[in-house]
Amino acid sequence: MRTSLVRKLPVMAALTMALAGAFATAADAQQPAGPPAGADSTAPPASAAAPATDAPPATQPHREHPARVAPPTPPAPVFIAMPMPPAPAPPVDERTDHTKIVGKFGVSWLGISEIPIADATPTGTASQPGLSPNDRVDIKTVSAPVLGVRYWLNGFLAVEPGIGFNYTGGSTKSDLAGQKAEVDKKSTTAMMFHVGAPMAFASAKHLALLVIPEVNIGFARSNVKSLITDNGPPDAHLSGLRIDAGARVGAEMHFGFMGMPELSLEGSVGLLYSWQRASAEVAKQQVTDTNVQLTTSSFSNPWDIFRGIGTVAARYYF
Repeated sequence: MRTSLVRKLPVMAALTMALAGAFATAADAQQPAGPPAGADSTAPPASAAAPATDAPPATQPHREHPARVAPPTPPAPVFIAMPMPPAPAPPVDERTDHTKIVGKFGVSWLGISEIPIADATPTGTASQPGLSPNDRVDIKTVSAPVLGVRYWLNGFLAVEPGIGFNYTGGSTKSDLAGQKAEVDKKSTTAMMFHVGAPMAFASAKHLALLVIPEVNIGFARSNVKSLITDNGPPDAHLSGLRIDAGARVGAEMHFGFMGMPELSLEGSVGLLYSWQRASAEVAKQQVTDTNVQLTTSSFSNPWDIFRGIGTVAARYYF
């Protein structure tokens, strides 16, 4: 054991010296270097002896900047087509067709009214005139087409005036062997006046139920000259009068379902009282015929709505 320890001593001594030399070298490196031996310690340092010159700045070590990475491109905006809200529906007109024609004028053909008039001729002489026939009155009628206008004051009440007119006349000329003559034909004038007061007691979308009280007054006039020119009788005066009063119940259907609420078709039935008189007069002689009639209104042919006959009529409101 002693022998091995003796062998290791030189090695340990060498290691110790090596460590001591290393520590000395490190201590010298930490001390600043002094002036060399023999040099004047009062001599200014080299930096003071030499004038200052513009020395270039010390070059900084180049540093590698990290590469700039471009920011990611934002995604393109995505537009989602949203369905447009539906257009608001136009306001629905809840009014009935009857309400829409309030304040408007409805024109219609109310029908052809027949006005009675006597048919006779003067006879006799100027001093003793007479009529032919003289024991009765032959009656004929004169047609007076009535055109009416209906105006609704409100949704319940309307006024309906109407008028009809008819005139006929002319003359007859003759030339027989130089004998010329001209005789006026029997001229006839007839007029009919109508007044109604329609009332709507119920109405639906395209229909109105009506009650129509009405009055008709018509008259006719005519003069007949005698064919006797020598001491002939005076002219005969022929006349006629008609008065109707009654009421009808019906319905007025408007064509609003076709976009024309102003156009309507009316049908009705009713009860009518009619008083008629016809007379013929010459000088102081007069023959009169009077008739009274109570009847329901009638309607026979479908095409009568365009002729104005009966109680069915077409009407248009302006």
